[in-house]
Amino acid sequence: MKSFLLILTVLALFFSSHAQTSYEILVHSRANNEILKYDETGYFLESFINSSGLIHPEDVYFHPDGSILVTGHGNSEIKQYDGITGAFIGN
Repeated sequence: MKSFLLILTVLALFFSSHAQTSYEILVHSRANNEILKYDETGYFLESFINSSGLIHPEDVYFHPDGSILVTGHGNSEIKQYDGITGAFIGN
C-alpha cells in the first residue's frame, strides 16, 4: 500500500509539471537501509539516500520546499534530505 502511495505521488508530480520530460521513482529498501532511485522505465539509477542513521525506511514524502522526508521503523525521528542531492539535512 505504501509503495502504491509513493507511485501515485510521483505520478502526480510528473503530471503537474508541463516542462518535465522524464521522471524518477524513489523506492525504499528496508533490507539495505537506503532509498533507491529508478527512471521511468524501471532502470536502476543510484542509491539516492544511504546514510545518516536511516533504519528500515518505510515512507518517503515530498515536502513542498523540495526536500524529502523519510520515516523508518527503527528511527525515533523523521529524517529530512535534500530533494536534488539526497544529502542529509536533519531530523
